[in-house]
Amino acid sequence: MGSLFEIAKSGIQAYRQALSVTGQNIANVNTEGYSKRDVNLEELGGIQGGVTDVSDQTGLGVRVDEIRRSFNAYVNERLRNSHSGFEQLNQFSKEVSLLENTLLPTGSDLSTFIGEFFSSLQELAASPEDSAPRVVSFEKGKDVANAFNDYSERLKTAQRGSFSQAKISIDSINILSKQISDVNAKLKSAGATTSPNDLLDTRDLLMKELSKEIEYTTEYGTRGEVSIRLGNSGQGPIIVSPNKSFNLRAKVTENSDFRYSFETTVNSISIFIVEGTDETTTTQITGGKLAGLVNYYAYLQEVKSQIDDIAFRVAKDFNAVQKNGKDLTGKIGNDMFLVGLPKIEKSLIEGSTLDVKIDQLESVSNLKGNIELNFDGSKWRDKNNNSYIGNSFNINGLAITLNGQAKKGDIFTILPNNDLSSSLKFNLKSGSEFAASAFKLAESGTKNLGTGELTIEGSYQDP
Repeated sequence: MGSLFEIAKSGIQAYRQALSVTGQNIANVNTEGYSKRDVNLEELGGIQGGVTDVSDQTGLGVRVDEIRRSFNAYVNERLRNSHSGFEQLNQFSKEVSLLENTLLPTGSDLSTFIGEFFSSLQELAASPEDSAPRVVSFEKGKDVANAFNDYSERLKTAQRGSFSQAKISIDSINILSKQISDVNAKLKSAGATTSPNDLLDTRDLLMKELSKEIEYTTEYGTRGEVSIRLGNSGQGPIIVSPNKSFNLRAKVTENSDFRYSFETTVNSISIFIVEGTDETTTTQITGGKLAGLVNYYAYLQEVKSQIDDIAFRVAKDFNAVQKNGKDLTGKIGNDMFLVGLPKIEKSLIEGSTLDVKIDQLESVSNLKGNIELNFDGSKWRDKNNNSYIGNSFNINGLAITLNGQAKKGDIFTILPNNDLSSSLKFNLKSGSEFAASAFKLAESGTKNLGTGELTIEGSYQDP
């Protein structure tokens, strides 16, 4: 039978410990990741009697059964999902705002340059014999091509920046995953019958930071260890298991896309899960900063494709009109714009001074693949054993001009350039090449009402 003194003593000890927990909560009110603690009290039961004894039902007082964290798995998961969704939209919105400021500066955006070029051509059409509007139109045409080239470079820079930020985000994910895995190991090896609250706080804080980078689902073990799966389906690939963590890696992949009559390249960021030397691609990137950056990269590609579309149509439509007229010297108009000019890569033998220049014979270059030419000492050969002799020859609508001294074994490769906006080039050499005159001109005439004969007062000519 417990004495009244012992029962009181147990109560004082239990509530003193509870008061200490309250003090700990107050002291850590601003500590990041700290979860409020709560004391669970338990009765100390009475002594059971023997066969002939009556049991003591009074009891022996009270004790602290458990110090619990204020934790709800469902609420925490919803909070992490909210973090992931917000960070995804916030990151995407921030990047798009920067892109808008970059691509749409007041008074110097793409539409402004195209509009000014149209206006200059209208003035030229009104006075085709005047050299002044021809000079203005010539300069405005070069400005249009330069504007497309500049836009292309800005978009490439933005894509490189987006990919760099994605790699930084993945580095953070890999570090946090490793730290969570380390906490899992400590939780599993803890000697106490219940999981240490400080380790659980650390685990939850790391998971909160991880949710800002990527969206995921969780499964908890009996000791508080956690398994983390990518995505929001609950069936995504595991990046943290109770025993280890897996790294992510990002790279830009190229996909073929056929537009107009030629193949273009569409870049996207692919995410891989790395396990040793094996890599598995995943599409379970549904939230967090990483998803925002992946989506932004895809958006940049879409914008770039739209600008390429405009560049193609500018070249096609202006060239069509240009070829329907004659320039100031009476010749049929040349292509006003060229687009898709291929690139050249050289692999030269030591001592070679070879220089390769390439020009388009058609307004739109349409290569289906690389063309590699190898010099055998007297002529150039491609992989299909076609041979080309001399310092000037044509291949697939391209004019190749060679300068310098080539050596046996020299190789140069013609690479398709499907980046249309960056390859747009103003092709006219002077303002006199604008074809502002029509093929046929007719002047008015009069009819003699007395004789019924038609008298031509002007002339009909093919200028």
